[in-house]
Amino acid sequence: MHNYHPSKKDKQLSLLIPGKLLASGLTINQKYILGLNFSLKEKFGYNSYSHKEVGKMVNLHPNIVGSARKALVEQRLLLKNGRKYTLTHKALEFSEDDKGQVVLPFDLYSLSNVNTGAKLLWGVYNFISRGFRDYFALRETTAARINVSVGSITNWTKELDQKRLLKMYEHRNGYCTSQTVVVTCSFIKGKPDLVLNREKDHLGNWRPIMPLFDL
Repeated sequence: MHNYHPSKKDKQLSLLIPGKLLASGLTINQKYILGLNFSLKEKFGYNSYSHKEVGKMVNLHPNIVGSARKALVEQRLLLKNGRKYTLTHKALEFSEDDKGQVVLPFDLYSLSNVNTGAKLLWGVYNFISRGFRDYFALRETTAARINVSVGSITNWTKELDQKRLLKMYEHRNGYCTSQTVVVTCSFIKGKPDLVLNREKDHLGNWRPIMPLFDL
């Protein structure tokens, strides 16, 4: 058996979270860890990183990684064979006919001062926003995508704004309406870019003015 250790290239993998997995009843950390297995599936076919190595990659304590893996094995979503963790057929059902896959870049998921749930929420916002479009879905709709409370969406959005991971976070009030609008940051050379370089095309849709250094 080969004992792979995270290389610089491995550490900069993007985490892939299928939309069905995101909306499942798994815990936030279990979704996060299973997402890493989806990311490594095409490369090795399995994940043989230790709890400590995974913890360093995704900024979680090794004990949290171990608990999440144990629960995923018990739920028959991961198959453990020695050090290898492989996605089961049951887990792969999350990615079938999936059009809502969330992608978390290394520059985001490696941050140590951001809640894991907030990172997943950034991915949901960025699925639409991509650093230049307005995301304005109702909090209830967003909460359903991650299967969390509306209060969590509010708290995590404020956290993302405080940690400078959003280009825009504002409330728009109109006649009988109240709307929250979010635009995610882009990442340039590992740093959040908060410049809102965009313009509207002839149809009134936002488009980036400059090429985006994105996912």
